[in-house]
Amino acid sequence: MANAKKSDSDVAVEIPASKPNTTPAEDEDEEEDYYEVEKIFGHRTVKGEIEYRVKWLGYVGDEEKTWEPKLNVVSAAEALQAYHAQIGGVPHPSGSSLEDPLIIVDEPEK
Repeated sequence: MANAKKSDSDVAVEIPASKPNTTPAEDEDEEEDYYEVEKIFGHRTVKGEIEYRVKWLGYVGDEEKTWEPKLNVVSAAEALQAYHAQIGGVPHPSGSSLEDPLIIVDEPEK
């Protein structure tokens, strides 16, 4: 029966892969991630704009500390006020009447 015709049940059927049962990506449906400032402990001027040295709540190590533009930390009013009180006022960007060098105050322990 070498020339026997294959029946429909003998032919392999290709079934397209189905999509896995997943939920939509979090970043598509939710707002941006929110990180809480633990402490601000320095500032510098970059291209005429103030940046603050930030320690983020729940993160440890120097690699987790970041320089952030003022707009990224305005929601951390309490930390900003504490830092400004510690340095004697609000820093001014370079190019204004007051020049600010890089200032690091009371850097957290490692």
